[in-house]
Amino acid sequence: TILLKTLVTPKNITTQRDGDICTIAWDQVTAAKSYKIYRVESLDQDWGEPYMIIDTNSFVDENTDYNQITNASQKAVYFYKIVASTDEVAPAKRYKVKRNTQAGNNSGLK
Repeated sequence: TILLKTLVTPKNITTQRDGDICTIAWDQVTAAKSYKIYRVESLDQDWGEPYMIIDTNSFVDENTDYNQITNASQKAVYFYKIVASTDEVAPAKRYKVKRNTQAGNNSGLK
């Protein structure tokens, strides 16, 4: 027996923009453990990998001041897709950059 869970599409999506910050919120989806946020600059683009994966039903995008396609911050346009998921959100991993002091390595990273 194969058990498949199908989640509904998030509903009642609202957006608010304040300068370069865009806030998107929606109704929680029953059984969703996370939401995958996709962002593109044109509907001609493939959605690709998620822009962000979160465990709440709202998202703040603080990086909306510049659009690669229009090359103008005042005309920045983004399209978002929100997908409810049963995937758990992995805890954030923190990485420490170590300086490489060996001679001959100019990158400074190890």
